[in-house]
Amino acid sequence: MWVVIGIIAIAMAMAVIEIPNLAREARKRDAACYIVLFIVGAGGLIAYSMDVKLPVTLGWMGVLYSPIGRWMGELLK
Repeated sequence: MWVVIGIIAIAMAMAVIEIPNLAREARKRDAACYIVLFIVGAGGLIAYSMDVKLPVTLGWMGVLYSPIGRWMGELLK
């Protein structure tokens, strides 16, 4: 529980520092993107710290690049 509270406290401190800078510079789109990615990242870190089984998101890379890798292997033989 203390780990989750610590993560939230650090995340809030980072948000307090970064979001006003983005808003002041009239970069609303960057601020919105930052907030979304920040929430996803903090949520993932909280889930990881609570030992929640998270899916591996790199499986699509193997599916995408395996034909290219086989082709390159055949090309270099």
